[in-house]
Amino acid sequence: MRSAFHMAVWPIVRATVLEAARRKDIAVLAIFMVALLFVLGSARVVGLERPAAGTFLLNLSLTLIIGGAHLVTLLVAARQIPDEIEQRTLYPLLARPIHRSHVLIGKWLAACLMGLALFFSLFIPVWLLVPRLEHYETGTLIQLLTLQPMALMVTAAVPLFLTLCFPRGLAMALALLIVLGADYLVRFVDGFPLIWLVPNPSRLNMVLRYTDGIAPLSFWGWSALMLAALFWTASLLLLSRQLFERRAL
Repeated sequence: MRSAFHMAVWPIVRATVLEAARRKDIAVLAIFMVALLFVLGSARVVGLERPAAGTFLLNLSLTLIIGGAHLVTLLVAARQIPDEIEQRTLYPLLARPIHRSHVLIGKWLAACLMGLALFFSLFIPVWLLVPRLEHYETGTLIQLLTLQPMALMVTAAVPLFLTLCFPRGLAMALALLIVLGADYLVRFVDGFPLIWLVPNPSRLNMVLRYTDGIAPLSFWGWSALMLAALFWTASLLLLSRQLFERRAL
């Protein structure tokens, strides 16, 4: 049964990644990130004498990388189900021995992998290029690197769920609000019942804590964030599965 699941999901993942990689907006974002690396390389050659300047550059670079990874993940995930339905490519796909849940998991996993590939492929050169002139906690860095994949899992699940509930444009706007602005939303409606149940990938962002040299979270604090990400992801995927299974195509 496990091998059958893999045989159904991985071809969907591969096809989705190849299709997403050919899109122009992803290419534009990749060019922007390459330009960022060029700027960092130039700063490395010129040299930075002030520690605060190095910290600012590290914070800005990591923030842009994480934002770009989440944006790619969101864009890839948000297009999947609407595009498959509009282009009528979902019907021959489901004509094979593939369940709708396989399609959903394959699309979600492909979006996660695209975001993770962008994050880690840029994190390594940024880490090598930006001079680290102040003390940064290694434990906080480890937490940053372990929490970001979890945050991307949530980000991939949010638009998949919303595109099954709302038209594409509204779903995209809501997904952007949740993924990139959930912190502001929580502050704006502070005190509203159950607002803390809103998926909030930005809560798993440890960049500021890391570049400020703050000690890592306790094991229980880190575990709580991991469990929250798993809860959000599993809940959104289960709800998406129910909606997708019941949807008339």
